[in-house]
Amino acid sequence: MINPIADFIAMRREIVARSRILDAWGFFLNVPTVIGSFFYLDRPVGAAVCAAILVSLLIATQMHKRMPMSRLMALCHIVFLPAIALLVMEVGPGSINNAFGIWATYSLVLMTICVLIDLFDLYRYFIQGNRTYVQPNQ
Repeated sequence: MINPIADFIAMRREIVARSRILDAWGFFLNVPTVIGSFFYLDRPVGAAVCAAILVSLLIATQMHKRMPMSRLMALCHIVFLPAIALLVMEVGPGSINNAFGIWATYSLVLMTICVLIDLFDLYRYFIQGNRTYVQPNQ
């Protein structure tokens, strides 16, 4: 049964309990990006970023229920790619001169870093056999 709120809370509890770094990263990736996107839902890029973050969280919570703290959760961020493409078209020289530009630049940088980390996580999962972010508590 899918219960997005309860699943998200359970995932967050485990992340907080196991890794302060992952907790902070999740906050800085998701919270400012989603809140900022609410102000730009009238633009395709705002709607794309909002949808990408929310869909990736939904996918991550369901993956986490089945494979807690698995590096395969990196796959949930594949939905970032269309939003990143739109952000690339919006961000350019002088982009940080207004609120939209600051949000778009922030979102582009963090979402891109996230996808690059995900590529490394998938390498570690498939090539190195390192399956989890943090070893389970004993």
